[in-house]
Amino acid sequence: MSKMEKRKQKTTRQERKRKQHIDVQLLPSERALVNAEWLPADVDSHLLETAKIQWQFGDWEALAKLSTKVIQSHPERANLAMLCAAAHQQLGQLSETRQLMRLAQGWGASKEQVVRVLAGGVHNVLGRIHALSENSENALKHFRQALSLDHPVEPPSYLIKARVAAELEGLGEVNEHAGELTLSGIVSSSRKENTHDGEDDHATDNAYQQAQHDWATGNWQKLTQLDNVTLAEHPQRIMLGIYAACGHQQQGDGEAEQRCVKIVRQWGASTSQIKRFMLSGIYNRLARANALLGDHDEALGYFHKSLNTVSGDIPDAARHIQLRISSQLADMSKDDLKAILQKLES
Repeated sequence: MSKMEKRKQKTTRQERKRKQHIDVQLLPSERALVNAEWLPADVDSHLLETAKIQWQFGDWEALAKLSTKVIQSHPERANLAMLCAAAHQQLGQLSETRQLMRLAQGWGASKEQVVRVLAGGVHNVLGRIHALSENSENALKHFRQALSLDHPVEPPSYLIKARVAAELEGLGEVNEHAGELTLSGIVSSSRKENTHDGEDDHATDNAYQQAQHDWATGNWQKLTQLDNVTLAEHPQRIMLGIYAACGHQQQGDGEAEQRCVKIVRQWGASTSQIKRFMLSGIYNRLARANALLGDHDEALGYFHKSLNTVSGDIPDAARHIQLRISSQLADMSKDDLKAILQKLES
């Protein structure tokens, strides 16, 4: 057999193997991307390396900007799609995550590989949860596991430090010692401000009541609109500012989230109250991640936690759980959403 015939036979085997991986339900537009061949003339030889660095250092926004067109035209498109999916997962962008997961499988990634990358994202979220709970040991353990999924051995300490710094920017500090996390940056504000924040005022303030309802039902885009120049003049500015921070958190705007957190601290908000709402938001993202992985029981558990965490602040928050689940999983298939809601009622 000539070299040309051997090369052709090898290419045929690779193509057959690649097509065998297309065992997921692809949309027509996605199937067209999967069946299209990559174009080697346009390949950036450093693209995969750059994407891995962005993933390792938790630069989710930069990694999420990688377009499907660029990914599709790269020979390592399956790996790029998985890394990009991980970034969208951390930003709470469920639809983009699902599409990239399907494409990655269509391009040759196994289900186990996809699950492993997304599991790393779950560990990353758990790291944030434990950090907000001031459990440094468990926080580091989960951050280490989030990075270990891409390494056969213990990840280097500088990567752990970099990931911690990226995930806890504005919430904690990274000690000079490799990988050691401290939470001394989270301190209670000593300032207490006498604003009209009594229970009666809360009950009669329409803006506050609407914001509370938007938070409970997961209307994050509307909550971000509270972040405007008139907020400082509102008698309930502390709680409205916290709700705005929650909206930015779920929309993946970490800079705006931290800005809102900083200003409500200056207005006299307690650290424990801020942490409850930020922790609730992480539970909400974790619930969506588990729903994405098809674990409906885990998803329901975290949705309950996302509301129960602030039961002291919003006593009736849990009664909105059906609306919250429906809004957070709106881009899932109707059958999947129906299955989760049926489990909720059982």
